[in-house]
Amino acid sequence: MTTKPNKLKRLFFALQMDSVCQQKILAYQQQCQDLIPLAKATSISNLHLTLHFMGLADEAYTECLHAAAATVLSPSITGSLDITGYFKKPKIAWLGCKQAPQSLINLHQQLAVALQNCGYYDQHEVFVPHVTLFRKFNSTYLSLPMPVLESISFTANRFVLMESISTDVGVQYQPIQSYTLK
Repeated sequence: MTTKPNKLKRLFFALQMDSVCQQKILAYQQQCQDLIPLAKATSISNLHLTLHFMGLADEAYTECLHAAAATVLSPSITGSLDITGYFKKPKIAWLGCKQAPQSLINLHQQLAVALQNCGYYDQHEVFVPHVTLFRKFNSTYLSLPMPVLESISFTANRFVLMESISTDVGVQYQPIQSYTLK
């Protein structure tokens, strides 16, 4: 009898943006696209705010992550995307929060503590809540006059364990499990 190889999945926890928020992000993204044509825009279906990146996970680790996340109790989150930013090493332009809602910070921290039961330790010193707008964003674009960003409100009533799947048309993010915020 042969056993099936255990497929590894690339996982992360995130807040998915509601459809109204997604449309507003998309409108801003499209305003920027003409100025930075070589940057790769994040597709509307992939817009999310990352809470924790888990990396490669086998079935047992995935089950542990799910069980740990299910223990997190947090209220729904309301906030605003009202600043732009840039991460140099991954060449990512993003939208973020000038002042992250305390409920978002608390969710991030509670989830990190719960995930320690699975051997996860957050490697980032500071949590920078953000939604990726563009990849392959060259630092020379920073000198360009970008459109004015009007604050984009969001509400999250759940967070999601997502899988990052490489396809012929690029990376797609697939929800695996969602967790209600009350």
